[in-house]
Amino acid sequence: TTVLQMLNQYKKTEITDGCDFTSSRSGRWICDSCKKASTRKITPILGGKPRVLVLQLMVFHETRSQFGHITKITKKDTSNVIIKEKLNFLGKRELRGLLCHKGDSYRSGHYVAYFVHDTTRMWYRADDSKIDGPFNDFKTVLTEMKKLKHGPYGLFYQLMAADTAATATAVAAPAQAP
Repeated sequence: TTVLQMLNQYKKTEITDGCDFTSSRSGRWICDSCKKASTRKITPILGGKPRVLVLQLMVFHETRSQFGHITKITKKDTSNVIIKEKLNFLGKRELRGLLCHKGDSYRSGHYVAYFVHDTTRMWYRADDSKIDGPFNDFKTVLTEMKKLKHGPYGLFYQLMAADTAATATAVAAPAQAP
């Protein structure tokens, strides 16, 4: 699965039969007009072009008891997510950073960040006590992540300069009289 495939899946319209909502005591979505259970279409709205698109992958799943206590924490494997350096979603973007986690629980383990230096455009790894690098290219970073068993947890995609300039021009341009 690629990041773009996941984003496109997120954007899809979801049609429900009303049973998935908890807006009434019965757990069904109730129409405000007719007071009957209804079918709903839900489409996530993603607007604008944020300068940095931050994507958090769902890495941990909690199983809870009937009283709401966490009984088990399961870590999902994110190593099969295909990460590309370029992404065309809400504008053309470049991957500028990755946040990774090594460990079995969000309550314990180790976080590591990989990032691109603004000036040199080289990749580095930031650990608790040191910064390693530079790495030759992004493929080297991916190899390093697999070797150290660092699964991606957060991705940071920055709007590319051409799209940033176009967005700024569009916002700054005065309205033309007809």
